[in-house]
Amino acid sequence: MERIVLGCIFLLYLVFAFFYSQNIIPGGDEVHYLLQVKSIIKDHDIWLENNYINGDLLSINPDVRDKIAAKGFGGHEYLAHGIGFTFLLAPFYALGERTGVVFFHALTTFLLFLSTLFLSTKITKSKKLSLLIASAIFLNTPIFNFSVLSFPEIVGSLVIVISFTKIFFGKSTGYIIPLTLALLPWIHIRFLLLSIILFIFWFYKSKKKSYTKLSIYLIIVMLFFLFLKMIFGSFNPYKPFELVGDLPLQKNMLVNLINVLIDRQYGLFVYCPLFIFSIPGLYYWYKENKKIFLPTMLLVITYLLPILRSDDWQGGYT
Repeated sequence: MERIVLGCIFLLYLVFAFFYSQNIIPGGDEVHYLLQVKSIIKDHDIWLENNYINGDLLSINPDVRDKIAAKGFGGHEYLAHGIGFTFLLAPFYALGERTGVVFFHALTTFLLFLSTLFLSTKITKSKKLSLLIASAIFLNTPIFNFSVLSFPEIVGSLVIVISFTKIFFGKSTGYIIPLTLALLPWIHIRFLLLSIILFIFWFYKSKKKSYTKLSIYLIIVMLFFLFLKMIFGSFNPYKPFELVGDLPLQKNMLVNLINVLIDRQYGLFVYCPLFIFSIPGLYYWYKENKKIFLPTMLLVITYLLPILRSDDWQGGYT
């Protein structure tokens, strides 16, 4: 029965991805991610000024006129959101252009569903309950919507869930965990703090402290900051956003927390009332398993804090 349910969910994601890619054009930041992907495949570079001049942005969405590109090294324009996510999408764009990218997102979302199901089973000790909960969440908004959108949340979440499961419930041996955690900031700067915290958990819980793996992690993260310095002239990871006019993190956290939860358009509890059940769930989870609850909440709070200080508390950030 479980395999039938999983097969049906996988098929649903694929069907939704096909019809979505054929009928809905990209919008918002998706357009700019896809523009850089197109530059990587067609021009073999990450410079966007020629793509804007050639009208490549309009070929993706004719209604988009804005830029999310920061001027950097050599006077070139670079995507402010970074390059890691777009390099990840590039092979799938090369295979099937936007349809290939959308199918990649559908597949990644299903892998996240399986990873979440596995983690939930470890926590609840119940396969049936975990399947019910995971199915309800992944077939609902906002995750079902994200299954076809070109945003880095799903990819980042997949790395985080797998890493968390390996660290707290499995044998996190090998180089996969430190390597993927080190690449998280390259996917998007919002994952930097989560990457550091998870790596500290991994290193602390490793029975055999491997300084080779520690070195690999530190080198890749340092290369990220060196890239920022070389391209944008600063080690500040928010410098690219400042260059495109985004304000620093200075908004009222309490007001934005209320917005995130109950805003009538973007609020999580309004958008997906299912999440209201998380409130009593957190209480019982704390009582039953503090050892897993506390590090989980540390990651949640770490992820939320920059969002609650930002103008962009809605949309892709939540």
